Formats: sequence, C-alpha cells, structure tokens
Amino acid sequence: PRELGIKLPSKHGPVGRKTSTLVVVAGGPDAALAAATGTFVHKGLEAFMRGEPFAADKAWRRLAGGFPEADAAFEGAVADLAAVCTDAVLLDLKRTASRIDTELPIVHRRGAELTIGSLDLLVEGPTGELLIVDYKSTRFAGTDAVLKHIPDGELRAFAHDRGYDEQLADYAAAVRALHPHQAVTTAVYFTSLRRLVPMQGKG
Repeated sequence: PRELGIKLPSKHGPVGRKTSTLVVVAGGPDAALAAATGTFVHKGLEAFMRGEPFAADKAWRRLAGGFPEADAAFEGAVADLAAVCTDAVLLDLKRTASRIDTELPIVHRRGAELTIGSLDLLVEGPTGELLIVDYKSTRFAGTDAVLKHIPDGELRAFAHDRGYDEQLADYAAAVRALHPHQAVTTAVYFTSLRRLVPMQGKG
C-alpha cells in the first residue's frame, strides 16, 4: 500500500525570512503563566461563541492552579476574557452566523498527504460563506495607543513569519474539499489586540 505523509497544520514553524517588525513579549519567569492565561481565554472564547456557560473558576484552577501567582493573576485573566467577549467584531460574527462550530476536528487526504488538525472556529455566514478563524494569544510590546493602530498588513506579515498563513491554508484546503460550492476565507484573531485579521481572499 502507498504510504501517507501526515501533515499537522498547527505544527507549522517560522519561515526563514522575517518580514514583520513587531516585537513579541515572551520568555521570562512568567511565560508559563502567560501561556496558561492564553489557553484560558481561548477556552472561554470557545464557550462564548457556542453560547454556552463557562466555569471560569474551575477552568483557571485546572490551567493555572499550580502557579504561586495564580490567585493574583485570575482577575486579569477574567478581564482579558471579558474584553474579547465584548469585541464588536466577534459579536457581529456571532449575531449574523447561520452556524458556528468550535474546536472542529478535520481529517483531509490530498494525494499522498493526510492533513489532521482542529479548527478553533468555523463560521457559516448568512449567505453560506465559510470563515475559518485561528485564535492566537501572542502579546506584542508597545503602549496601548501604539498596539491599537498596528496595520493589518503588519499583522499579516507577522502571521507569515510564524507560519500561521500556511496553517490556515491547509485548513482551508480541507474545508473546501468538504464544501466545494461555498466560498472559504481564513483569518487570525489576536486575542491580546482583539483584532480579526483576514489572511487571504475568497476561493
């Protein structure tokens, strides 16, 4: 039998040439707690988009209970989650969607390659168009005023540097194979910025 190559879109790494000038806040003793906060926001956002309750206390204890600073950081994590759940762009997506799926597993075979992954968010719009959204909890250096005005092009360049666009292209190919008569677009939602950034046009 012919061997299949397994492709995991979420494992795409940085590309060789850096095109973005954005600086990421990373590393240091708080990096693990920051990662737990990002996961907490991600899980809470999933529940919000599904219209389901989210047990914040329980989720925080599971994700960050082992950190000495967990209690002090809880209020900030809840504030981060509340900020994305009141984002007008997400509220509009939720209001106009005819269907919403979160953490949707996908398996797609293309030739000798098998793509396996999970979509953070798949939204079917009112006229049947499909939008794939991948959540990223990356935090960028800069004042609130500066971060608020980062151009979409700069965030797309950052996504390219990190391989996010390739990840989403793999997901889009899988969704198009399942829904060949529907337009499919992709976007990254940067939770720290509360910004939905389209990656490419319809196809």
